[in-house]
Amino acid sequence: MKKLFLFIKLYLADALIERTDMVLYTLSACATPIVTLFVWLTFTPDNNPSVFSRQTLIWYFLLTMLVKLITSAWGGYFLSNRIRRGAISPLLVKPVNLIIDYLGNNIAEKIVKLIILIPILGFLINLFDLKYFAISLATFIIFIVSVLMAAAIYFLIDYCLGLLAFWLDETSAAGDFIGLLNNLFSGVLIPIAAMPLFIKNIGNFLPFRYTVSLPIEILLGQLTGSQLLIGLGLQTTWLLLMWFLYKIMWKQGLKLYSGTGA
Repeated sequence: MKKLFLFIKLYLADALIERTDMVLYTLSACATPIVTLFVWLTFTPDNNPSVFSRQTLIWYFLLTMLVKLITSAWGGYFLSNRIRRGAISPLLVKPVNLIIDYLGNNIAEKIVKLIILIPILGFLINLFDLKYFAISLATFIIFIVSVLMAAAIYFLIDYCLGLLAFWLDETSAAGDFIGLLNNLFSGVLIPIAAMPLFIKNIGNFLPFRYTVSLPIEILLGQLTGSQLLIGLGLQTTWLLLMWFLYKIMWKQGLKLYSGTGA
C-alpha cells in the first residue's frame, strides 16, 4: 500500500503539471453523456416519459459523467506498446508489481479530473434546475462500494487488453471491440432500463453493466432488494474473474516475453 501511495504522489505531480491536458481529457469524457442527454430530452417529451421522468433522466446522465470518469482506464494501450518494445524489462527487476505503477497513474489522474469535473456538474445541476433526491446512508455506502468494484473491473479489463501484447502484435482491434461493447452495454448511451428485454438480459451477464450502470441504478433507487443483491453478486463475480484472468495472463505472458521488443 505504501508503494501505491508513492506512485500516486508521483503521478499526481505529473498530472498537475499537465493541467491543460487534464482539462481537455475531462471535457472530452463529458461530451458523450451530455450530447446523449440532449438527444434523449429531444425525443422524450416531458408529458410522455418513456422510461424516466425528465429529472431522473438528467440525473442519470450527469451521474454517468461522474461514474464513467471514476471507473475509466487507459493504461492498457501504453502497456501493450511497452511490451512490444521490450520496455517493461527495467520495471520487472524493481521490487514492485508493474500493475501498481499503472494503478497509481490511474488514481492520480482521476483525482485531478474529479477536481475539474465537480464544478462542471454543479453548473449543469443549476442549469437544469435539478432537485436533489434523498438517499439513505446505507444506499450511499453501497453506491461507493459498487463504484469501487466497477473501477476495479474496468481497470483489470483494460490491463488484460494490454497484456494481450504478449501474444498479439496488434491489440488495438481488441480494444476497439471491447470499447464498443462497453458503450453499448454499460448504459453510457442507452440506460439499461430502456433497452429491449432480450438485449437487457444479455447485458446482465456481461461485465460492462457493472462498470457504470449498476452504481447509478443503486443511487437512483431503481433496484428492488433482490435485484440489488443479484447485481452486487454478479459485480463481485466479474471482479474475481477479471482478477484471476489478469493473474493467469501475467504469469503465462512472462514465459513468452523475451524483452527484445518488436
